[in-house]
Amino acid sequence: MEHEFECAKLKLGAQIQLLRDEIERQFKRILAQTVEAHENDRKNNFERYTSLVSLEYSPEVFDRLKGWVRAQFPCYISGFQFSQGGSFSINFTNNPSPGVWEPIVVDMNKIIDPATNVGTDGQGNTAASTGRQPPDSRSTTPSSTHLPIDHRSPRGRKPARRKRTADPPRSGVKKSGQRPAKNPRRIKHPAKKGSEHPDRVIKTSVATRKISENPSWAFSYDLGDGLCYYILRCPTQGCQFSFSMHPFKNNLAIAHFEECKVPYSDEADIVRRYARQLQPQRTVKTSTQVTKRWVDKYNRQVSHARLSHRGEEGRLASETTEVTDESLTELSEMPPRGSEVMQG
Repeated sequence: MEHEFECAKLKLGAQIQLLRDEIERQFKRILAQTVEAHENDRKNNFERYTSLVSLEYSPEVFDRLKGWVRAQFPCYISGFQFSQGGSFSINFTNNPSPGVWEPIVVDMNKIIDPATNVGTDGQGNTAASTGRQPPDSRSTTPSSTHLPIDHRSPRGRKPARRKRTADPPRSGVKKSGQRPAKNPRRIKHPAKKGSEHPDRVIKTSVATRKISENPSWAFSYDLGDGLCYYILRCPTQGCQFSFSMHPFKNNLAIAHFEECKVPYSDEADIVRRYARQLQPQRTVKTSTQVTKRWVDKYNRQVSHARLSHRGEEGRLASETTEVTDESLTELSEMPPRGSEVMQG
């Protein structure tokens, strides 16, 4: 009886801990969304206020006043403290918020019976559920027997039927009456063992000329070969977390990866395993690297897209923002060696 009681306590204790973690994680996301909504209200009212004030003063005087007014009315929340009874202490700043959170729903199957979820691979399940065969499994060899062709018959008439005969040797088979296929598809073969380079950065482009409704900040990082530009998103399925500033500023990426329990060793490992390096379009011969000018313009478009999405979420849910540049018109895709590209 005592042994059964102790076993029940251990089992229920583990389940309660999982439930607490999930509920607290969801609560943090709700708080982040509430903070972001309030910041959006502050920015909208600040813009309305400055628009009215600009009409009362000359442009020279207003340019000098604008910075002072902005310092008196910060639009972002840097922290707050809550006490039971409804008392708050809120601190504000002019630094933008780190990113966007999406709400989650607690999966009770994970709480009641976590053993059923051990060893599951989201990517593997996705690949298995599609039921598609790999390109290598498609047969490309001709038939072992070939039918005679009646040259007198017009095109489109079926060849005459003949009796079944023994299969001739494969070496003696000749392709007859076959027209060459137009534009054959390239068959992608998986990387061979030993061909991977773990010390090299994974290069794959994520940003294109279109900016999604939840874009992420482009940042520079040096992995030993000079500064390169990357985009980082949380690899956790269903998280949808992106960054509106440098991911390693104030340890934003590290804190979030700890929250989502993403494995990593250090900042360089995060960049090497989860970031996407921006690459110029292959057809652009005049540019071998992504320029800082393009990245600055891209980040401005990201900020504009995020603000527009927060203020007019319903109208801009399916729209995207165009990004163009004279020297770099498009970023192309270059899949990483030996790993799968996870698009957000």
